[in-house]
Amino acid sequence: MGGGYLTSMADALEAAGVGGVAIADPARWSRQSLLLDGLSAALQRNRDAINSQLPVRPDRCDQVNLIGYSYGGVVAAQAALDLADGGARVEHLILLATPLSADLLQQARRHPNIRQTQVMDLVEYGDPLFAGMSWPRLLASAPTLLWQFWLFDRFAQAVGHYAYADDLPSVRARHRAWSRRLVAQGVR
Repeated sequence: MGGGYLTSMADALEAAGVGGVAIADPARWSRQSLLLDGLSAALQRNRDAINSQLPVRPDRCDQVNLIGYSYGGVVAAQAALDLADGGARVEHLILLATPLSADLLQQARRHPNIRQTQVMDLVEYGDPLFAGMSWPRLLASAPTLLWQFWLFDRFAQAVGHYAYADDLPSVRARHRAWSRRLVAQGVR
């Protein structure tokens, strides 16, 4: 939940026509390390495992959309359920490369106050993580994930799980295309 890709994604969403885009405070949510955030995502994949109080004001929005990438998706799912349980309507919960548990994913999909839960896994980039994966499968993906992280960290190669996690020109193009798809699906 930290890095230059956050601004790139927010800019792409705004350019595509999404209003009121806000980034969650990385100082509050991130461990300031991709590896530590990844560990948090692995360990906190279920309901009520994390404090998800995001600064969202449903009364001031035409449409509440929560978007999260990797660990941010786990936080977004938890926050969407918390908002929905409190009576707010979440129009879109968008999970990008988010390894949350099958139980948490089903809770979000079945909640009457969450209109649409959209999962975007990065399988085409070789990402071993996906929404709804089991704990054993998550553990088995660790070597691939570590290899992809090494490539990303050492050579700035946005591959696999990190295909959207940089501010490179090719990744910004992915952000723009992704944002246009979201707007075409009704995100405002």
